[in-house]
Amino acid sequence: MSGRPVALLLLTLFLGLFATQAQQPDTTLELKPVRIQASRAGTSVIEPGRSLQVIDAAAIRQAPVRTVDELLEFALGMDARVRGPLGMQTDLSQRGGTFEQTLVLLNGIPLTDPQTGHHTLNLPVTLDQIERIEVLPGGASRVFGPKAFSGAVNIVTRVATGKGVSAGATGGEFGLWETNASARISTGAHRFAASVQRAGSDGYMPNTDFRALRSFAQAEGEHSKLSWQLFGGHNNKAFGAQNFYTSSFPDQFEATRTRFAGATLAYQGEKFSASLKPYYRRNHDRFELFREGAGWYQREGGFFILGTDTAPSWYTGHNYHRTDVWGTQFNSSCILGPHTLSLGADYRDERIRSNVLGEPLGSPEAVNGEPSFAQFTRGGDRQEINAYLEDQFQAGRWILTGGALLAHSTQFGTRLFPGLDVAYKASDRLRLFANANQSVRYPTYTDLYYNRGGAIGSKDLSPETCTQGELGARFVHAHVTAQAAVFVRQADDLIDWIRKNGETVTRAANITQATYYGGELNLNLHARDWWGEEWPFELVRLNYSYVNCDTASNSFESNYALDFLTHNLSVSLQQAVNSRLRVNWVLRYQDRRGGYLKPGATEESGYPAIVTLDARLSYRTKSIETFVDFNNLFNADYIDFGNIQQPGRWLRAGIAVSVGSRR
Repeated sequence: MSGRPVALLLLTLFLGLFATQAQQPDTTLELKPVRIQASRAGTSVIEPGRSLQVIDAAAIRQAPVRTVDELLEFALGMDARVRGPLGMQTDLSQRGGTFEQTLVLLNGIPLTDPQTGHHTLNLPVTLDQIERIEVLPGGASRVFGPKAFSGAVNIVTRVATGKGVSAGATGGEFGLWETNASARISTGAHRFAASVQRAGSDGYMPNTDFRALRSFAQAEGEHSKLSWQLFGGHNNKAFGAQNFYTSSFPDQFEATRTRFAGATLAYQGEKFSASLKPYYRRNHDRFELFREGAGWYQREGGFFILGTDTAPSWYTGHNYHRTDVWGTQFNSSCILGPHTLSLGADYRDERIRSNVLGEPLGSPEAVNGEPSFAQFTRGGDRQEINAYLEDQFQAGRWILTGGALLAHSTQFGTRLFPGLDVAYKASDRLRLFANANQSVRYPTYTDLYYNRGGAIGSKDLSPETCTQGELGARFVHAHVTAQAAVFVRQADDLIDWIRKNGETVTRAANITQATYYGGELNLNLHARDWWGEEWPFELVRLNYSYVNCDTASNSFESNYALDFLTHNLSVSLQQAVNSRLRVNWVLRYQDRRGGYLKPGATEESGYPAIVTLDARLSYRTKSIETFVDFNNLFNADYIDFGNIQQPGRWLRAGIAVSVGSRR
């Protein structure tokens, strides 16, 4: 069976399964809309004319994971390719896109790094601080901004309630340790919360050790129709990077320091609302192609030496980068009869200092926190100004939302990106939706300028653009929610890092055109309410996605654009043994298209399909929660990205103690 019939079959089965139920209105069901912050205008969880998955705090708490990137491995349509586990480095992509094409936001503010998308998940928040995660497959520059090419993920932090403090500790195999503490206070209209987490591991194989520190604080309040929010934090990481970017020089190392601050000032009236969101983000990155330190390479007379091995003479020092991004967003909406008119604008300034990326500086600049010989010799500065206009029109059962984004980049010029979303209320339970949108993604400074270790960027790269369409349905019932969709995306000037057969150099290039298509299915079933108390699982969650592409990397190795998950299935089963003891199982199946070159090979090796099983056993009382995580119970031997071996079976256990009122 070819790809397109498979995708259409998903939607047909979905509609057939729930058609009978949809014809009978459920008068006892009260739908509680959740405001979707990732959308510029904001919308309800049951109204959007596009695919959507909301991972709430309860699902986060029960999952056998410790970091955001681990959690997103099981999200709808998400491909989370892990280089370093437990938040060290994971590349997110959606619907066959690359890691540069997924926009990640924190409380609606973009976290994109102009150096590289590898730093997108340098997050200051931990899972305990998250209220929900909005996963939105399918890009739309009109809705999310220029960087949402194939989709978006918005992380919404928790609102502090009550007063309390908590502390926790986790330990596990491979020398894993983690400690964390948090406090919160709520006094009427004002709330404050803060947390800190430290973690480390000796590594599951040589050169996979890490150390990490995260902290985050948030304050908020409201008065009459005005509300405000201030939040910020930092993320420090240092980790062995075995084979991360090349297997020719495997002993790599990386250290990053990320600072982030944002604010929201909002007005909510009966028919008019507006918000202003300023933000600032700084990221430091030191990358060592040859790891320096005790037991590793030593700097001697201008060379890096490890025993009898000497790094190539062209390697005279490490890569140093610093990016500074600041900007502000203005959004507003006004209800005018059956129309909701939204308009807004945003400004963004991206700057980089580096010894590798950008144009030569007039004079070198010192790298803070590094030896005096570490200097920034290159840099860049670019700005974006965007404005959007959108109209949502309701007529009977129909909701039509159309608009456009006018995007201006000082480096890449001005373009217009229109789009249209259509939603139809077939019944109280069933929504049908369709949309067509355009998206753009600008090259990063790494795409444009990198030239070291057998990888060469290109200043001649053009922005990548696409036109995409989606058709789907969403079913909401007291005991089950489900969603199915099929999509197609025609991409032009795709940016990829490719290595032609017989060559040793990997180059950044625009691939002329590629068409991606597929389908997705999401199901959340309260099984005991549906089938009775004798059913062993109280909650079943299923996500499945299928993706294909009409272009193949036959004459070259594609690092990103043509390597994607064709089949991606995750099934979560939650058992309540009693009121305090729970077991959560997560089964995952992945079949990846594409391949990679093993060391010394001249032809690509394909990625074998994988099956993994994770489990969490948790016991919770009023103030104490203990858990045991069993990751990769099958001890599967697999890789997410070429030549980077993933951990085998990994046992982790922890305890958390809370004092004060429950959240």
